[in-house]
Amino acid sequence: MPNFKELNSFTRVPKKFRKMVRYSEKITFIYPNMISVRVVKSGNHHNFLKQYGNFLSSSANISGKNFEKLVAIKLADIICEDKRGLFETDPSKIYRLYKNRVKKIR
Repeated sequence: MPNFKELNSFTRVPKKFRKMVRYSEKITFIYPNMISVRVVKSGNHHNFLKQYGNFLSSSANISGKNFEKLVAIKLADIICEDKRGLFETDPSKIYRLYKNRVKKIR
């Protein structure tokens, strides 16, 4: 998502974790209603999302295996690619937010 206003239309962030969500970078949160969202606040990805809206993304590799460009292309319905092309980087962190606690998933 490109901003927190859109996040509020999908889910409610527990009050205890609002600062954590607002100041986090490259972290995906799973909210109490089981929706998982990452807000991108700057950079090319943010500009792209601002222009085209929210996007759904899945893993570009088979579970437990390294990234392979041919597999990613085969599994995708639509590919949005910039001048850097497709490449593997470190995975984002994932946290599950409950009403009063946080659990690290990855």
